Amino acid sequence: MGTVEVNGLQMRFGDFLALPDISVSVDEGEFVTLLGPSGCGKTTLLKLISGFLTPTAGSIYIGGTDVTNVPPETRDTAMCFQSYALFPHLTVRENLEFGLKQKRVAAAERSERLERVAEQLKLGIQMDKLPNQLSGGQQQRVALGRALIMRPTVILFDEPLSNLDAKLRDTVRMEIRRIQKDYKLTAIYVTHDQSEALALSDRVMIMNGGRIEQIASPEELYWSPKTSFVADFIGGANVLDAEVIGEREQNHWVLSTPLGELVAASKQKPQAKQIKICWRPEMVELGGNGPNRIETDVAERSFQGSFTDLFFNTSEQTFRVQLPEPTAKSGETVAFSIRPQDIVMLEANT
Repeated sequence: MGTVEVNGLQMRFGDFLALPDISVSVDEGEFVTLLGPSGCGKTTLLKLISGFLTPTAGSIYIGGTDVTNVPPETRDTAMCFQSYALFPHLTVRENLEFGLKQKRVAAAERSERLERVAEQLKLGIQMDKLPNQLSGGQQQRVALGRALIMRPTVILFDEPLSNLDAKLRDTVRMEIRRIQKDYKLTAIYVTHDQSEALALSDRVMIMNGGRIEQIASPEELYWSPKTSFVADFIGGANVLDAEVIGEREQNHWVLSTPLGELVAASKQKPQAKQIKICWRPEMVELGGNGPNRIETDVAERSFQGSFTDLFFNTSEQTFRVQLPEPTAKSGETVAFSIRPQDIVMLEANT
């Protein structure tokens, strides 16, 4: 089985506690991405799962077997590194075969695996080249192939696309997802790129300060964030303070905010009288006469191709509205409305 289970994992480097207490499980064949800012602990967690680090406390199970103190080479995992980590003196063919030879895989099976991986990753004409004769994208495909050719139960990715340009990232990203599905691999993927995480994953685990903020499907994270950190980190929501005045009607909560009085529709009661709330920049309607109508001057306008960002200021902060065809320019007044169901009530404001 390709399940991964982490229980009470803690990692300390001297006096620094990188991971205080992490518990999470990954199902067989699932693609889970660890996402968060630099220093949040995502790469540390990946290295613990791979065996390159030994935890201070806690346990790691792969396929139901305790591998907490098992070295990397005897775990049924493969790692695809950010730096490619190819052997510069070996050809593409020799790089791909290296792990198989180390594990004494028979020549006939090596040949079969090599042919299949080369075909999947379109490396056929590159097989006799050295890594320094390849482009960055080709080197990344070799690094991916070297991991896939081992046919591991679990494949681990440490920001494998960060060195590629945007167009090539999209191409290789789709290739990774396709191959992961074809082989039914369990995949754990580290990135700081939000769009990459949303596009690839069955679930995304948002990390902050060594802790899990939220783990859920990309859709749930985007539309139903649990904390202001998640709301702001995924998609850049407008996050603001609010005071709960009361319930106007069933499941409709009246809020006092820097934008004036707003109404949020939610079956969940507010966590406190003082809370954080958020709304997505694109979830607005020009004009409108609903309960959440806002009229304001445009402070700045930023054309982004398929949409345009409009920024406006209050005495406390700047907010963003995203519209497909805005007519307002900087300095002009614009009116827009937000549906009550598009305002999300978050954690208590402490």
